[in-house]
Amino acid sequence: MPNVIVIVTDDQGYPDVACNGNPYLSTPNLDKMYDRGIHLEDFHTDPMCAPTRAGFLTGQYSMRVGVWSTLNGRYYLNKDVKTIGNYFQDAGYKTGIFGKWHMGDNYPYKPGDRGFDRVVTFGGGVVGETPDYWNNDYFDDTYEKDGQLVKYKGYCTDIWFEETIEFIKENKDKPFFCYIPTNAPHSPYNVDPKYKEPYLKMGMSDKLASFYGMITNIDDNVGKLEKSLQEMGLLEDTIIVFFGDNGSSGVITDQNGWVKEGYNANMRGKKGQVFEGSHKNSCFIRWDGGDIGAPRGVTGITAQIDLLPTLLDCCNIPNNPDDFDGYTMYEKFKKGKTNINIHRTLVIHRMQLDYPRKYKDFTVLTPRYRFIKTKNNGKDSIMLFDMEKDFSQTTNIIGEHTEDIGKYFSIYEKWWNDVTTNGQYDYSYIPIGHDSNEVMLTAHSWHGNESLAYDQIHIRKGIDGSGYWTLEVEQDGLYSFSLRRWPKESELPISSSVEAIAQDHRIHERPEGKIYNVTKAVLIIDGQHFIKDVNKDDLNVDFEVELKSGKAPLQTWFICENGECLGAYYIYINKK
Repeated sequence: MPNVIVIVTDDQGYPDVACNGNPYLSTPNLDKMYDRGIHLEDFHTDPMCAPTRAGFLTGQYSMRVGVWSTLNGRYYLNKDVKTIGNYFQDAGYKTGIFGKWHMGDNYPYKPGDRGFDRVVTFGGGVVGETPDYWNNDYFDDTYEKDGQLVKYKGYCTDIWFEETIEFIKENKDKPFFCYIPTNAPHSPYNVDPKYKEPYLKMGMSDKLASFYGMITNIDDNVGKLEKSLQEMGLLEDTIIVFFGDNGSSGVITDQNGWVKEGYNANMRGKKGQVFEGSHKNSCFIRWDGGDIGAPRGVTGITAQIDLLPTLLDCCNIPNNPDDFDGYTMYEKFKKGKTNINIHRTLVIHRMQLDYPRKYKDFTVLTPRYRFIKTKNNGKDSIMLFDMEKDFSQTTNIIGEHTEDIGKYFSIYEKWWNDVTTNGQYDYSYIPIGHDSNEVMLTAHSWHGNESLAYDQIHIRKGIDGSGYWTLEVEQDGLYSFSLRRWPKESELPISSSVEAIAQDHRIHERPEGKIYNVTKAVLIIDGQHFIKDVNKDDLNVDFEVELKSGKAPLQTWFICENGECLGAYYIYINKK
């Protein structure tokens, strides 16, 4: 049984490695993976991080498993879906995740509930987002390790790899599966100056130099991991996979995807769009002692949803191909194939919404063409590109192929009806009362509000508005709800400010906190309405509510003396 390590980086696109032609970056260890393994030359992800990760973890389209956004509570992975952690754990592997989860911040959506024995992670999707420990900033942070908060010394990416190496040492005599989803090089672009200085000397902006510096740090850690595997005698029998989760965030484009600054490998588009640069990515698979054939490039449309069935087959773990939208590549690798999936079609979409909207921002991929429905020059547009003749997607040829429009829409509509169960979607409900543990809710998972306070900077700025959470009460009884403007660990009163944090040579600036003179707190749940006075020095306002088991939306507000209102950014729930 071979060991497996999967490294997924955040916002590192196809152009952001030297082996894909980037003339600025130095990535010798990732380049070595490219040279010594299989590199998939037409590999695709979703255009944003949480959907890509959901697709990888389950081998299914992200829409099918309930993850189509990075916000709005729509990053909670359907609790009934089996993950890669479950598959490997059930097969006797020791499993660990080290880094970004972003598939849900509450039971039963957390990685420890989804097949991972060792968990070292943080709240939300980026270090410093609302669910994360207060004032984490990539350096010397507090992360969650196996359910306990631990204060670490060092840089986030270094910690993920150090914890991985330690886990491997503990389990070197057993088969192991390690998932290393880094939060770098996602913004904020915090990195040790020694990593960005070489790029600043090239004349780059601080943002791009920091972005590239974070990638250089990742590459250094990949080298340290390889060295450790070699020293433990494990390198030959370990499958190592690397891919990025969406298009680059380092390149600067206009709204139509045209590059304004940075290297984009002759592609149009970046993270969050639906042109090629938003979803084409690197994928390197290295298995020095395995039977996947000689190092080589493999053409043909592949995607992150193919990796789970492929890895299961590589490790001889029983699985049902009907459980996946992706296809195993193992047999074709063994036969030395250099071209696969020659007739495949794939659908990719961007859906940063609370509730999905049909026909919004999608691409139908075939081996030769890309059919796109999105906004161009601010207007809804339908486009078709011949990728053999026009890889940079400069010339829309839809006018020459109007007879094919119906064919492409049929492909999309069949996909949509399949993955949405004919267009219907339910919420991922957050259970309360399942045990004695406290449940923390944050504004990051608000439904029904487009102005989300999903980052701690938003909390400091006091973004107004409010949303609702979708709860499932698992036991009848009395519940306490503690409403807060600031998280518990900050120990700040509701109506107080917080000091600004100045930018220094490593971290970004964070503003002083906006003051709201809150006088009332409102809680609405299960048809019951409650209101309480708020005093100037109150850290929280507590409500006790009798609830019956069942689904129950929760809405809150803080009301100020001038009539302004905002939702409680943090809620702490306990069963009495």
